[in-house]
Amino acid sequence: MDQSKTQWLIEADQLLLQLGVPIEQRQDCLAQLNQGQFDTKSAVMKEAVHFARTSAHDEIEKVSPHADDQELHESIQTLPFTQKSSLSLHHYHVFSESDIERITSLSYKEHKEQEEAARSTLADRWQTDKAQISQFLELLGKAYKRQEPNLEALPEPQETSPEPEPQKKMSKWPAVAAGGILAAAAGVIFLLNDPIPEVAEEVSGSVEEQEELVYEESKLAELDALIKNRKIELSEALGLSEDEVNRLNMIMNVESQLQFLRDVNEGYYENTHSDHERMLTMLTQEIETTILPPMQMIEAGYNLAEEYEMTHEIMRSDMAVNMFMDTGQNLIQVYEQKLNENIDSIAPWNRSYYKDDELPEKERVLREKIKTNGFTYDYDAENAEFTVMMGGDVFEEEMAFMHPVHQEILKNMPLTYESLFPHNSIQKDPDYGLYAKEALNLEEQMKKLYELNEEVRSDKENGHLYQGLPHRLGFQYSELVNRLISGADISGNRMNVELNEDQLTAWENILEDRAFEDSYLREMTAFHYTIGEQYGFVMPDGWSEIDFSPFYQMQGAVHDVGIFSAVEMPLEGYMKDIYDNYVAEGSVEALKVLHPKHLILFYFNALQQGDYEIAYSLMGGEDLPDYARFEEIVGEHSFEFEPVNKLSYTGGSQTNEVSEANFSIQIHGNQIDISMVAEGGMYKVKYTSEGMFNMIDMKSEEEVSN
Repeated sequence: MDQSKTQWLIEADQLLLQLGVPIEQRQDCLAQLNQGQFDTKSAVMKEAVHFARTSAHDEIEKVSPHADDQELHESIQTLPFTQKSSLSLHHYHVFSESDIERITSLSYKEHKEQEEAARSTLADRWQTDKAQISQFLELLGKAYKRQEPNLEALPEPQETSPEPEPQKKMSKWPAVAAGGILAAAAGVIFLLNDPIPEVAEEVSGSVEEQEELVYEESKLAELDALIKNRKIELSEALGLSEDEVNRLNMIMNVESQLQFLRDVNEGYYENTHSDHERMLTMLTQEIETTILPPMQMIEAGYNLAEEYEMTHEIMRSDMAVNMFMDTGQNLIQVYEQKLNENIDSIAPWNRSYYKDDELPEKERVLREKIKTNGFTYDYDAENAEFTVMMGGDVFEEEMAFMHPVHQEILKNMPLTYESLFPHNSIQKDPDYGLYAKEALNLEEQMKKLYELNEEVRSDKENGHLYQGLPHRLGFQYSELVNRLISGADISGNRMNVELNEDQLTAWENILEDRAFEDSYLREMTAFHYTIGEQYGFVMPDGWSEIDFSPFYQMQGAVHDVGIFSAVEMPLEGYMKDIYDNYVAEGSVEALKVLHPKHLILFYFNALQQGDYEIAYSLMGGEDLPDYARFEEIVGEHSFEFEPVNKLSYTGGSQTNEVSEANFSIQIHGNQIDISMVAEGGMYKVKYTSEGMFNMIDMKSEEEVSN
């Protein structure tokens, strides 16, 4: 059995286990899969999902000696099959969006909806939030991995000629690489207004029986030839081999989209896109604007932005950089690998001492190609390692049309998500020093980008501001803060986290290093550090559940962090520490970096405690009365909350600046809507009317019940 197939069978067994298939039936399925002929892992997993769906398995296998893991596994088995399979594929397996669609016969949007529904159901049953369910699932995943199939017992595959299976039409255009580089960069969906088709019935017959092909083969052949020619030119321009070029994201993007058009002709996908010429035109445009050397690709993105009504230099620069980011990161990794892979074979001495004319021809050409394409490199003699970044004479000359802030972003391009948080890696511990450095770089870039809004706004009055790039950087920034400040492990788990020595050292460096002066990172670190000192840095329970959102007023819920469930009132533990140290003391600056949902809890705590001055300080809005009148109003009510539940974001203004954010919270069994308004750099509970206190008044509750 070849290595690829062995790994596919192991992963199929894992999926079958997660879907509740008993060991004997799993072994039967693996035997069938071993006899089959499969070209891809997704094809194997599709068959495994079909087997699990059609198999009867009433008994639930024991997967873990830990009661919590076993209970969660058993809860998963009670979910509808589509929810259960979507949950498993999302959390335990790595597939592209198009692969997910092939495996599940759902659109990727439908798959995400089913996964979300599954987590919501589990969260309700476990009386927790969906974020914690994700963390529980991660722990359960370790138990799944300890179960290994007996592949040696499988019968040897027989040489057979399998009968052709009837073709199936899938659900919709597969979301290849997040909808294509152009779509992601421009904030639109590939083929924006095309309807989402329903899942089609299974059809029999061959392609020859169809009346006509959807796309002319000659036009698809022209696109194929265009891609091949561009790859040859790109290989020469970049100094990369054919294989290295084929692995670049830009190439895999367009080849996947071309393959989809062929699959439509073959009948594998429902044809619901009436404007076929438009589809071909968009793919042609993507090929012509992305399969280019770096400097040309950035300029093409800058020029293309005008077609999306982005006429301002800042907005065009924003789109061009956002469009190029994945490719730039991709090429940096490739060039670094090539520079470092033969570092010991060139000579017995440090090769950074070489002059260009002394280098072996292959090495000299590589370095020339790197510089010609707008990159440069540094050599770390101590670690014998090259680092590649954008910059140099060619970059400065070719990128002169770009806004200076965006030029700097390219020259300080962030690390990839995968390199910071490697998936299924042997690396277990976060690199806090790296996280601090990278987070500071991102924060500085985001601040500069948001400052540019005023310049654009002065030209466009109240027009739309394109913010694809800062939102993109904001996601990675949030993930770094989650691990650096909130104490999550490398995979993002924030359950039962203890402050370790390395993280405390990173905190102290942030507080002492002048590079972090005036940064949000220092403010967030000081927030925890001040309370931690009181406990000798043995942090109280709940400290890692605090969410920081220093850019919330600009980004809103773009990277929202879930909900709170069952929070006791009055507040206990770490939330009480925050209330006593910051809220009661009126430390507005400290509260500005918190996620607004925490301020809602402090507001309710102040009402129940009778701290009306504090409650008043947490309120805002045009209709807020003076304090004397406010005190009269709330003094007529009785506040004694049970645990508040399901505090979650429900919407708000998401254009340019988030001036208002809406949340809901469950109190006394009632779902209460709460609006937050931005005032003085922080969010406050919006005062709407005197009647806003009736729904949370214990006396009102008693009157209703009587």
